[in-house]
Amino acid sequence: AKAKSMGVPVPAVYAVNVKHRLVCLEYLKNTMPLIEYLNSKSDDYDDDTIVEMRKLFTALGGYIAKMHNGNVVHGELSVTSVLLDKSKLALKFVGFGKAYSSGNIEDKAADLYALICSFPESGEEYMRYNDITHCVYTGYTSHSTKLDSVVQRVQKIKQKMKSQAQ
Repeated sequence: AKAKSMGVPVPAVYAVNVKHRLVCLEYLKNTMPLIEYLNSKSDDYDDDTIVEMRKLFTALGGYIAKMHNGNVVHGELSVTSVLLDKSKLALKFVGFGKAYSSGNIEDKAADLYALICSFPESGEEYMRYNDITHCVYTGYTSHSTKLDSVVQRVQKIKQKMKSQAQ
């Protein structure tokens, strides 16, 4: 509900029963996880697809920034916790079971890092995912100057993880 109030596209919450730990959410028709969309585009990477994907992933970064500006950390952010409405090419964030409130840069960086790690970083598709990552960062930083430090922290985490892997 807090993410929705900040302009983040999430399913509508119809009812909550805390005692029985039940939540009744909007049924999302005609959607697929973002990873399925990416996989469906792997053979069709023409100019129109590139423009579409850049727009989509820049918007994704912007929505994550809105959450983080409101100190909402998703907790399980990945290309499977974001759905795409196939008819409107509109995003919906789902899977807030581990979400929490935090103003900590490290928490926000870990959230963003989890999403970036859900993109392949090797093989034929590396350049495409590198471009997508750049779009996410662009959308993210365009929504707040304070969030530059989060992106910088994500890049430090990536470097540290790569050096540990070697």
